[in-house]
Amino acid sequence: GIPPLPHTCLWYHRICQYLRLLDIITSIRTNTPFLLATLERLAPTHPRVLISGTADYAMLAHVRHAFGPRPLDVTMLDLCPTSVALNLWYAERFGMTLTPITGNALAVQAERAFDLICTHNFVGRFDTERRQQLVDRWHAGRGVNAVRPCRIAARGCPARRRLRHRAGDALVRATAAGL
Repeated sequence: GIPPLPHTCLWYHRICQYLRLLDIITSIRTNTPFLLATLERLAPTHPRVLISGTADYAMLAHVRHAFGPRPLDVTMLDLCPTSVALNLWYAERFGMTLTPITGNALAVQAERAFDLICTHNFVGRFDTERRQQLVDRWHAGRGVNAVRPCRIAARGCPARRRLRHRAGDALVRATAAGL
C-alpha cells in the first residue's frame, strides 16, 4: 500500500493530478504524441523498461499503451516510496508485472540491464556532474535507449513557446536516438 504520512511526500502525490489539471505544474500530456510514437517504435526490440523519477503512474500508462500486447518487463525506480506504490497500484489494476525499487537512481544497481529507460522532467533535477553520472550509469556497457523529454525553458518564458516546437522537438528526438 501507499506509505503513511509524515515520512513521505504523500501530500504532494495526493494533489499532483489536480495541479496538472489546473496547469500549475508541467504535464506529461504535452509529450504524449512524441512518447507514444517513440515507444511504439522501440517496443518490438526493447521489452525490458526502467521508469525512473516520477510523481505518479503517467509514464507507466504511456508505456503500457504504446507496448499494447507486446512483451513488457517494467522496473520502477524512485526515491519516493509513494511514487513506487502508485505505480504498483496502476500495474496491478491492469494486470502488469512491475518490479518496484525504492532508492536513489545514482546508487541503485539493477540485477539485469534495461533495453529502454523512460523519464519525464527528471534528468534536469540533477546538477551537471550528477546528471552525467546518471546518464553514464544508464548507458554503462549497454546498448540502452533513453526516452527523456524535458523542459528547455522556464514556464511563461516567451522563448519557450518558440523553442518548444523547434529545439525542443529536436532535443527529444536526439535524446530518443541516443545522441
